[in-house]
Amino acid sequence: PDALSVTYEFRDATVNYFPGQPYAYGVDGTGRIDGSSMTLHLRDGTIEDIYAPSAIALITDIMLGSATLTIIGNLEGPADNAIRLLDRPGLEFPSAIGLNADQFSGHVSAEMGVQLPFRSDVRLDEAKFAAVARLSDLSVRDLFGDKDVSQGSLRLTLDENNMEVIGDILVEGMPSTVKWQENFLPQAAFRSRYDVSAILDSAAQKEFGFALAPFAEGPFDVRLSYTVSNDGAQHVTAALDARQVRMEIPELFWQKAVGEEASILLLAQLQDNEDVDITNFEFNSKDLRIKGRATIEPENGKLLEAYLSNVLLGDNDVNVKYRRDADNNILLDVGGKSLDLRPYIKQLLDSEQGNLPPFILVTNVDRLITRADQQITNVRARVINTAERLESAFLTGTLVTGSEIRLVLEPDGAKRRLVVRSDDAGSVARAFNIYDNAVGGRLVLDATLHDDEPGAPVSGNVTIEDYRVINAPTLAQLLAIASFTGIFEALQGDGITFSNFRLPFDLKDGVVTVENAQTAGISIGVNASGKINLDNDQVD
Repeated sequence: PDALSVTYEFRDATVNYFPGQPYAYGVDGTGRIDGSSMTLHLRDGTIEDIYAPSAIALITDIMLGSATLTIIGNLEGPADNAIRLLDRPGLEFPSAIGLNADQFSGHVSAEMGVQLPFRSDVRLDEAKFAAVARLSDLSVRDLFGDKDVSQGSLRLTLDENNMEVIGDILVEGMPSTVKWQENFLPQAAFRSRYDVSAILDSAAQKEFGFALAPFAEGPFDVRLSYTVSNDGAQHVTAALDARQVRMEIPELFWQKAVGEEASILLLAQLQDNEDVDITNFEFNSKDLRIKGRATIEPENGKLLEAYLSNVLLGDNDVNVKYRRDADNNILLDVGGKSLDLRPYIKQLLDSEQGNLPPFILVTNVDRLITRADQQITNVRARVINTAERLESAFLTGTLVTGSEIRLVLEPDGAKRRLVVRSDDAGSVARAFNIYDNAVGGRLVLDATLHDDEPGAPVSGNVTIEDYRVINAPTLAQLLAIASFTGIFEALQGDGITFSNFRLPFDLKDGVVTVENAQTAGISIGVNASGKINLDNDQVD
């Protein structure tokens, strides 16, 4: 046998390269047999409408039980035919990952290799298989759920253990770069993984059902990894660059302009037909940092509930629980070290706040900041905001002097009623930036917000008992002019003591009107009437 050497040619041959697989027809080529091997050079065959321009088949150790057949060939043709060939009984690679040939269109050019024992009873599981393919103008229907892929330019590598696809595609029109891995062995670290890089612009957000407005408008640069474990569990890791996104969180009075840096990192777990569980969420910008977890409705991306374990914004250091009630009102539960109330104070008397959505806020914080040098501690509050107005509010806390404050805003038909009570009127006035020179005093404030009248005017009355005034420049000048020397000196020292104060007022269009305000003490009594323009701080 070692001396044997035969060469030959053949035309229009039919080749049965593996039992149970389709024949190769119309094959031309040459062959050579020597004592221990046979080599075939093949060309111009077709397999299931796939053109095979060239191939080589090598049989080694022909006369031994270890004889091996190796076939290496080139294939090209329609993508659906190539997928159909790979899905033949015994191979079934597409079926193993839930795909079928009818989903595909485009063109495939591939190099494939098969190695198996050379005997009549060989089994397919004894074969080793490998392929490298270039896929052009590829389209796949319903590749990602119900989302189609088109205009694909991809490179595929495939063997009996795994598959990898890398390249550029359009996912429902969104340009994307993908890396797709499939493992066929049960002991593999995962079953499927998709790594996608894309620009998620407004059109793509709408296509994929992400309802981000009014919180975010603009394109996100997305890096996403989606992994399916062998037990079917689904995991998502996503990193989003939001530099080109205009962002707004009305509840925090926070905005980010286009061009300012911001990033989002999230980890999520998914189950078919169930809500998306975001197990970790991090948002970072120059002035706002948020960390927490959330649950999202899969159909439209609607936020169902969230727990933000850490929210840092300016002087805010809080945690927030978010959900919606049956009437779709936002429910917020805020706790933590510090809450800056300054952006919200104007809201209290503003009947034209249309920028805020309906919400219910419950607060339990260590420190409530009302101005740069003032705070209320041990704060407990509840606020209800409707689409029309700040409907009601309740607040209790401890002032810097240790006295308590209690504030209640409640509806009264079409109007609202505001009540404030405290044993330290001076601290209340300083806390809310009303007046800095009063000390002590029992405060009673009753006001009515006339939301049923044009301009929503406010009328009310403030009474204070037993308080002192210190370091008041305007009052000091008046007393000096009037030659009240002893009283003037008292004002510069421990202050002037007053036994009562009564201030009836009306507020409309930014102007406070005072009629016959009175205060009196042992040494002095004062009556006042006039107007105060809150927009320009002018007093008349």
